[in-house]
Order: sequence, then structure tokens, then C-alpha cells
Amino acid sequence: MHKKCVNYTQINVAVIGLGSYGKALVQRLVDSGLYKIKYCVHKQRKKADEFAALFNSVGCEDYANVLVDPGVDAVFVVTPHDSHFELAKHALEAQKHVFLEKPMTNTISEAKELGQLVEESQKVLMIGHNYRRKNGIRFIKQLQEDGKIGRPVHLEMVISHGGAFNFPKDSWRNNPQKCFGGPLSMLGSHSFEVLQYLLGKPLSVYSINHCLQSLSTCDDSTISLLQMKCGATAILTHHYIVPSLSYLRIEGTEGTATYEVDSNKVVFLTGRDENCIPAPCHTYSLKPNDDRLEQVIEFAGAINRGIEVETDFSSAYSVVEFIEKSMQSSMSKKVVFF
Repeated sequence: MHKKCVNYTQINVAVIGLGSYGKALVQRLVDSGLYKIKYCVHKQRKKADEFAALFNSVGCEDYANVLVDPGVDAVFVVTPHDSHFELAKHALEAQKHVFLEKPMTNTISEAKELGQLVEESQKVLMIGHNYRRKNGIRFIKQLQEDGKIGRPVHLEMVISHGGAFNFPKDSWRNNPQKCFGGPLSMLGSHSFEVLQYLLGKPLSVYSINHCLQSLSTCDDSTISLLQMKCGATAILTHHYIVPSLSYLRIEGTEGTATYEVDSNKVVFLTGRDENCIPAPCHTYSLKPNDDRLEQVIEFAGAINRGIEVETDFSSAYSVVEFIEKSMQSSMSKKVVFF
């Protein structure tokens, strides 16, 4: 059991969705020692049974059977985006706590309905926005709070990979109804959530979303320019057709910090230039952390001890709003205000 998990009551859970990320998340549930995996749910019963056998649980193809079991305390939803709303809605109505993968929903209207259900049920809803928990993002947040970056001027974040060349033609990621916005939804969920974590709320967005390679009917390239309420600007870039690239750079009046995601280091340029001579540059090595494990530990803490989760409905709603307004901007070729 993880050292942070002592004195926690074990939580009985069902995991809905057993793809590659679902498997990674289930491993964290096991590693935490906080959960008993009671059901593994997948529309293909054979796959559900094979997965369940690994964790001494029950395979199931119908999530409705899981939700009527009073022995299930919480549900982990790790499925394609278009199913998030329905699954979370039914789970909350069944009085289950819900850990829901990002983005929370495909539309603002769905998000608002889900928010009402959270309020009525008084159950925990946590969204799997794990990027803010990465060690480099946390370190940059601390630099900000210590005043070492100064007033924020600009932020740039890029999360891209060449997945479009490998997605099966019938993949839900290639379907704009299932994966609204393509990489804007899949990858932009991460970058915008980090942006608001570091710089607060946006004022406006101008986006260009298009399909350059014609590998599917979904967009494969997106770029969004945002004006933040704090006065800073931001550029968020996401592609499915370039070799893997993932980094964050924040620029302020007193310094700049750059983090290559999962590199375990931050490069920090500190102090103002004098006579056009660059300020000193330092590289900080960071202790590795498991951001996904931290999520499931926090979720258990919310259920067992009533602690507030960081990535709650409010922060997740802002992400859904960003995706929808970015799509509106791209289609209208105009700046859209929040």
C-alpha cells in the first residue's frame, strides 16, 4: 500500500473501459492499495472476462448491472469521449462516486447537466486531468508563487504526436462525432487545463483547426491563440501528424521556465537582462513522480475523508468550454469571447 494511504477504507469500484489507458489506470488502483476492483466492464464480454481474471474481479458487458449493485462505491469511466456524459450521468443517478477521464463531456450543454447531477447527488466527481500533477508543472507553479517568474507575459504549450498515421480507420479518434475536434479535444484538454492552472481564466480565443493529411474526417492539426484575463497571451498547439513533441514554456517579467514533459527537469532563466546580456540559466533536476497514481489517491481521499479534488467539475467545465469555443472560432474564422 502507498505510504499516503494508511487508515483509508478500501473502496469497491467498477472500471468501465479496458483500453490501453484503462489498463494503465487499473494498475494505479492496484498500486495504491486503496481499491477493490469488483467489476471490469467492456462491451466485448470475452475481453472483460480476460481482464477481470487478472484482478480477481468479475467481467461484465453491461454497465447497468454494475450500477444497481449497492456494493459498488465508485465508478472509473475510461471510455471514448462521446460516452462520458451518459456513463457519468447514470452513475451519479445511481449514487456512485465518479472518476471520469478527460474531457468531461463533448458539449457545454452536457457538462451543465452533469454539474446539476453532481450538486443533487452530493457525490464526488473527479476528472482525469493529470498534466497539472507532473513534476515540472508543479515546479513552475511554485516558481510563480515565489515571484521568480514575475508578471506572466506569455505561455506556449505544444502536445503533438504522429498518431493519425497509425489509428485504425474505424477508430473512434477518427470520428468527429465521437472525438469532437480531434487533437483539440484529446490533447488540448491537457494543455488548456494546465494553462488555466498557471494563468487563470481566458478572455478570448482564436483557433485554426484543420485536416492536413486527410487520413480521416477529423481534424489533425490545431493551434489556438488566447488572451488571458490577467493580460498575458498563450498559444496552444496540437497535431496528430508530427513526431512526438510535448513541452511548456512560460515567460514573465523576471524569468522564463521551460519544461519538456516527463523529462524530470526544468530550465529556468532568472532575472532581467542587463545591457542585452541574457540572464543566468539554471537546470533543475526533479524527483520523478507518478501523476496518475496521485490522482487515484486523491480520489480515494475525497471519498473517505471529504477532501476537495483539484480537478473538479468547475475546472473541467472550463476545458469543455475551451474546446467548444475554439471550434466555433475555427468555423467562423473569428475571435470568440468566453
